Amino acid sequence: MVEINAWEMVNSMIQSWIMNVIEPRLHKGVAYVDSAQKLWENIKKGYPVANVPKIHKLKVEIASHQQNGHQVIEFFPSLWAFGLN
Repeated sequence: MVEINAWEMVNSMIQSWIMNVIEPRLHKGVAYVDSAQKLWENIKKGYPVANVPKIHKLKVEIASHQQNGHQVIEFFPSLWAFGLN
């Protein structure tokens, strides 16, 4: 049960993050999916052109991001900043 609650919490956080970083005009087409995976798949199908420089920058930033002894609950929100600038 704990694992399900944790999954649901993380899934909701990721869905929120995705909705906050995509263009608002795209929200109507993806707002009612029930998982972050399905949300991401719908976006990928509709917009297959990748922004390679942005993807590379995000991968570098994410790979170099460190937890530095913080609890996951404290560390995870810091990942939300990726892609917002």
